[in-house]
Amino acid sequence: MTEVVRWRGTDQRGEFRGGRSLMTPAEVADLVERRFHQGWRELRVYRGDGPVPPAELTAECRVAAIEKHPETGHRTWWAENGADR
Repeated sequence: MTEVVRWRGTDQRGEFRGGRSLMTPAEVADLVERRFHQGWRELRVYRGDGPVPPAELTAECRVAAIEKHPETGHRTWWAENGADR
């Protein structure tokens, strides 16, 4: 099922990026994995319509992210696959 997602992040050059797209959960996962391998420093993807870039929302609103692992400090990524909703 396609839905509106909004995202904000910092690319490999340290530049802020944000946007809105219509995507399926699988497309969101592909996007986040691609950005991870491109070297993005951080990325947060939120479900639903609203302002672009989205304000920092609670973790419960996130459907995908590139972020530092709290224990190791290494970048990692994750994305909901849609099956758990």
